[in-house]
Formats: sequence, structure tokens, C-alpha cells
Amino acid sequence: MKIAVRVALMFFALAMTSANGQVAKEPNSVSYGGWVAGIGVESYRFVSNWYWYQSGASAGSREHWPRHILSGLLLTGFVEQQSFRTIGPVAIGARAELLLGVSGGTKEDWKSYDNKSISSGGARMGVGAHVKFALPKRVSSTMTIAPHAAVGLQYTSLKSNGQGTDPELSGSPYYYDQGWTETSLVCPISLGASLEFNEKYVIISEFRFLIAGGAWTDWEPAGYAPSSTSLSHSAFLISVGMKL
Repeated sequence: MKIAVRVALMFFALAMTSANGQVAKEPNSVSYGGWVAGIGVESYRFVSNWYWYQSGASAGSREHWPRHILSGLLLTGFVEQQSFRTIGPVAIGARAELLLGVSGGTKEDWKSYDNKSISSGGARMGVGAHVKFALPKRVSSTMTIAPHAAVGLQYTSLKSNGQGTDPELSGSPYYYDQGWTETSLVCPISLGASLEFNEKYVIISEFRFLIAGGAWTDWEPAGYAPSSTSLSHSAFLISVGMKL
């Protein structure tokens, strides 16, 4: 993830330099706008923190603060309106996404079981909608570059199948080996840039991080229902598309 963040930031910096520099001698590309559809891959990391109070336990063992790390890859299908409105040089657009998990797993990071596997995979899916603010600039006769920032909403269902659970964490009281689902609704901010070639093909790269969100789960350790205390989410996404 650290490498992905560096790539995204370098990409964004390059886009800003090109957009604000003296490379381009032509006006902003009139081709920026219209609909784009395509697919992408997202590398994600969710960290969910929970709490439950076990009233029947002995003193010192009643409060529990589970921490789960869910990570993997999501295949993304998207459709995007690059510009439905402009304010000066800024193009305001919108993007809708469908997310399907292609790989991933879950580890714990609490008590004495640091980073032990509690699930090797599971069905993961979601939907998202984002409003984008882009600064498009034509940098050559065949290429337009557009650094952007975006804010959106993303709903994600993350199923952990319980397979490959460390033996110490199987069965009572945690029952990780039985599988569970964590569901989240988050508001991410994105920074990235797009490259448009020949007024037809588009490559988009961006880094996303959480500014607000919440989570809930059907996991019931020792028969208790944990409550969410905090959630973090970061992702690196690269996608390719064609103008419609």
C-alpha cells in the first residue's frame, strides 16, 4: 500500500505540473466531457475496531476491543460523466462504481494474537458514487491530462469465510472459523489524475482515504454483539475506460 500511495502521489504531482506548466501551447481540450465507461482494480485496506462487554466473565476479562484488518483486491466497473458543469477552469463530474472482490483475507490485531489470520477470503462487494473536481489541460495534440479531487459515498459488504483461521482463534469464544460479515458505509476523499488519449481512451489513477464512516457486523463472539468504535479505509485504484 505504501508503494501504491507513492505512485498515486507522483502521478498527481506530474498531472499538476503539466496542467500548470508551460508544456501545452493549445487551449484546454474541448474533448474533456461526456461519458466514460470501463473497468479497474482497487487495492484496499479496511481496519475495523469493535467493543463488547462480557458481563459473565471474570474481572479483567469483561471488556474486549477487537481489531480486524481486511485487505485485498476489488474489480471495479464504472461509468463516469466527466463534466456536467464547469466553474472557471474546473470541470465538475460524477462517477458511479460497482465493486466485486477477487481476492482478500482478514487478520486480527488485538490482544496477544498480533496479525494472525482469521479468514482466508470471502465474498466482497460494494457500490460507490463520487463527485469529481478536475482541472483538464491539453498537453499535446493527442493527450489531455486532468488532476482531480473527489468526494463520495461507498457501501461495502465484506464477508470473511472463516477458512484458514488460526487454531488459537477457532471455536469459543470468538468463533472466527464460522465466518461473519462486516458492512460499512464510508465517505472517502480521492486524489488522482486521468490521462486521455486520442479523445477516446482514458486511464485513471487515484488514492482514496476515509474522512467519515461507520460499520456494523453479524459477528457474535460469546453470544455478544460488538459495537463499532472506529473505522479506517484506504485504497489505491487504477482503471481504464473508453469514451462513449
